[in-house]
Amino acid sequence: MIAYTADKRAQLRKGALLELTRLTGASIGAEPERWSAWVAARRPYERTQPWTTRLDFEPDSETLLRRVME
Repeated sequence: MIAYTADKRAQLRKGALLELTRLTGASIGAEPERWSAWVAARRPYERTQPWTTRLDFEPDSETLLRRVME
């Protein structure tokens, strides 16, 4: 994603910068060298966390679907 901050295509460049800023909380600018230095210094990939948000809010969706279809 860092490489896209220097892409000639404005849409990709802007999207990469927005996503990097959203993911990291850092406002570094569009220079890929600065982003690479940030990653090297903080090494965020060493502190990954498992995804814990439940996506299925209905524990028994099959029963619920059968009730709706009756």
